[in-house]
Amino acid sequence: MKGPSLLMGQYRQSESFVHRLDPRSKLLSVFIVALALFFVASPATLAVSVCYFVAAIASSKVPLPVLAKSLKPIIWFVIAFALLQVIVTREGHLVFHLFGWPVYAEGLAEGGILAWRTLCLFLAATLLTMTTSPLHITWAIESLLKPLKAVKFPVSDLAMMMSITLRFIPILSGELHMISRAQAARGIGVRDQPFMKRVLAYMPLLVPLFVRSLKRAEELAQAMEARGYSRNRERSSWKTNQWAFKDTYALLVSATVAFLLAWF
Repeated sequence: MKGPSLLMGQYRQSESFVHRLDPRSKLLSVFIVALALFFVASPATLAVSVCYFVAAIASSKVPLPVLAKSLKPIIWFVIAFALLQVIVTREGHLVFHLFGWPVYAEGLAEGGILAWRTLCLFLAATLLTMTTSPLHITWAIESLLKPLKAVKFPVSDLAMMMSITLRFIPILSGELHMISRAQAARGIGVRDQPFMKRVLAYMPLLVPLFVRSLKRAEELAQAMEARGYSRNRERSSWKTNQWAFKDTYALLVSATVAFLLAWF
């Protein structure tokens, strides 16, 4: 039985180099590289970004089939994004006509670069959530934004909301998988249908998914209340992370890659 494809948000226990990094260094590295990805436009910057993500995947020890499975749901989105860029490009060297629409070499190049940028953004987010537990991500966000408490910014509430959001991604994916299998058991299968019919067939799944998500949210709220959670109380951490040399090293590598992407 196949499980849900969407694994973004599911933490995988391991002892890899990336797993052992301070969550603050990982969060800052993802933020820096995500901004720098918008500068990827030349073969040199493309090569730098490829080398960085190959090294990141190798250091995280996340199996390639697992990564491929996690990125599978967004492939159509990436392709559509790239095709839109190809279509809107109306100048340059004409390559061929697609259904009467002119396709230019510059449009193909820009579409490919845009697809790579989008894929890398999802890949960075996936690696972060697979190598860092939601609890540690919450702690990192709260720690990095702590200075904003001086201006009465609700840092703790923001960190909690982001943590719950990350945790609910795999939960909702699992709920959708269960509902779709229940529908298939009743003879309403969607896997073997054409793409557009498959999209329309998923529409009836939204209502039960919405109902189950509300039920999950209510159960979570009751569990938090039962454990004495209150947004007006200062919370402490059972386990804290200490910044080490490896965290500085990882952050410097990410900053160097970001500089190279912006420079070339």
